[in-house]
Parts: sequence; structure tokens; C-alpha cells
Amino acid sequence: MTGWPLWGLTACLSPRDLVPPTVVDDPALPQATITVAGRERSIHLVELGDPEAPVLMITHGSASDIRPYEALEALADDWRVVFWDLRGNGLSERVPADELDPEDMAEEMDAVRRLVSPNAPTILMGHSCDLGAMDLMMVGSWPFHAALGVGYRW
Repeated sequence: MTGWPLWGLTACLSPRDLVPPTVVDDPALPQATITVAGRERSIHLVELGDPEAPVLMITHGSASDIRPYEALEALADDWRVVFWDLRGNGLSERVPADELDPEDMAEEMDAVRRLVSPNAPTILMGHSCDLGAMDLMMVGSWPFHAALGVGYRW
């Protein structure tokens, strides 16, 4: 019976009440517009640190957002740290499932890279199967812009 009060409370709310506003709903949120597969989409994007510093672009895992990485804000003393929510995740614009295939996700990652660091090397950091697939596709599609290092430890 311990879950009953919570169930009763959430049953009174619409699903929209349980999800925070996205960049589409709240234009005050930090955001950027990118083009992926010929479609313009709004993403939640936060940049910290010196604009002239080396870029560290942090990508969350699937079905997540940038919040687990907030401790990495401390890196902004030495880096230009870029946090962003993938399309359809976190505070970014919601998109239909057919826009979330691995090729489009790799194109999305490169669109963000070109936006935040068009003429300089960028270090990509993240985790999860989706991110690994995007990294590999990006290295294959844009070999002059990406190198891949994979760390795995139990």
C-alpha cells in the first residue's frame, strides 16, 4: 500500500504535468536550432567557460538528459563545456520516433559540433549504446573531424 498515495496523486495529473517544459514551451531556456535530415529542430544547449578554450561536448545516454553531468560544470575553468539534450530528450523539442534512427542521431551530433566548434577540434564525451553508435557513425562519416577512444572498466 505504500505506493497508493503517489499513484493517487499522479492519477490526477495529465502526463504533460509530469514533464518539464521544453525549449518549444519555454523560450527562456538556453537553446539552439540545428538541422537534421532536412528538418529544423530546437535543442536544449548550455555552454560554459571561455569561448576560446578547447571544446568538450558532453552527450547524455538515450532516454536521459544533461542533468547527470552537472558535476562536470567544474571543467569550465579550463574548457568550453557544451551540454545538450538530444532531440526528443530532456528539455529539447519532442520529435517522432522515425527521426531517432542512428544515422540521424550521428548527423545531429555533428550538427551540434559544427554549431559550437566549426573550425576547431572538439572532444566528444558521453556514454550508452546510442552514444557509442553515434560516435562510430560520426567517425565513419566524418573521419577528418573525429577520432574515437573507448574506455570500458568493470
